[in-house]
Amino acid sequence: MMMHHPRRRSVTPTSSHEEEHHIVPAEDSLDGSLGSKDERPCGERFLSSGPFEMFVGFLIVLNTALMCSDAEYRGWHTGVGLGLPGYEPNNAESDQFFQVAEITFGIIFSVEVLAKILILRNRFCTAWNIFDLVVVCTAWFEMAADFEFPINPMLLRLARLLRLVKAFKGLSSMELFENLFLMIRGLKAGIPVLLWVIILLLPMLTCNALFMIYMVADFLVDESKPMADRLKCYQYFGTFSNAMVTMFEITFANWATVSRFTYHRVNGRLTVYLMMYKLVMGIAVLRVVYGVYLHVTFACATADDAILVAQKKREDSRQDSKLRGFLMRHVFTDGNNAENDQISREDFIQVFAEPNLKDWLSGILGLDVDNADLFFDLLDADKDGALCIDEIVAGSLKLKGTARSMDVLALLRLTNEAIRKIEKAIPSQPLALPQGLPIGSTEV
Repeated sequence: MMMHHPRRRSVTPTSSHEEEHHIVPAEDSLDGSLGSKDERPCGERFLSSGPFEMFVGFLIVLNTALMCSDAEYRGWHTGVGLGLPGYEPNNAESDQFFQVAEITFGIIFSVEVLAKILILRNRFCTAWNIFDLVVVCTAWFEMAADFEFPINPMLLRLARLLRLVKAFKGLSSMELFENLFLMIRGLKAGIPVLLWVIILLLPMLTCNALFMIYMVADFLVDESKPMADRLKCYQYFGTFSNAMVTMFEITFANWATVSRFTYHRVNGRLTVYLMMYKLVMGIAVLRVVYGVYLHVTFACATADDAILVAQKKREDSRQDSKLRGFLMRHVFTDGNNAENDQISREDFIQVFAEPNLKDWLSGILGLDVDNADLFFDLLDADKDGALCIDEIVAGSLKLKGTARSMDVLALLRLTNEAIRKIEKAIPSQPLALPQGLPIGSTEV
């Protein structure tokens, strides 16, 4: 089935339970002809349209760029306070610019949230809409009141960037953004695998961290050892939190620094243990985890319906344009007596007698044209004795590749019908039917 206009996506993300109660637009269904008609109000369709979502995404990117500039600007002021050279203090004009820009974006996003509340009404209460409402209210409350939030409100605004993922979904039908959509799809598919990775690795890291704590306990209280070595060992394995950070570093990052310290300053046997741990975790466990993660994410990403449909459409379009160009160069030319963009049977057979044309059709479309006369009959749908370029293209694309099961079963059915009619006309001479299909059967 074909998907029409895959760029259309709902701006409001909903759970699977909520989506079952929403009207699905015809262009969002797998087959537009079978999808239900979108009878939503005009305003709701506008808020759910792809262009509106892309426009909001563009505003979010601009707002993020403003936040980056503001952070750089505030950092200059902090550098001046720390006495670092090369930084300039803030000025009133710049402060006013950033304040006006922040208020402007606040008004724009407030209008978006207010429009959704007024238009969507009872369908407003979704996860993303509630999050947008919280971000907008927090921003205005921060500017209007001197209140210290448990977390930095700028982090909430930064989390708005996640909405870009929704906007990118509408670009999956464009070949330019196909790799981007595949990466997003792969990251989403890898979330369950990542949870299992944490469940698998966390006990391993915990056990090894406790083992190292117990092994260095005597070294930490041994006053005969240098205090600098004891302090450094304490930073690595003195507490459970320190030991967990160290084991995480050994597992995923630089293990040589810790191993060399334990070898030269603590106990060489601990270094042997750390080397064995790195061999087992780094080569055996982590490689298997990476392989499973990549397998699952790639399988889920490449099995996406939107990607498969878009790739099929692009492949058909490429072959259509390539075949048309080939026919215009080699078949529908003045030398082949093509009149009114049609070619006769005789000229067609003469053209396709050339080996180069046969090789091209065999290599590009998988069509082995050994009998040009039969090929002409298969392409001549209207049986007028001439072929136009549309007939050749449509027929060739249908004939390419191997026979499908549906084609074979349809042929068997027609054969069965023909034999049944013949036997009615000549009952004294029964004919053999294809095996598996009884006489008179019309089932496929």
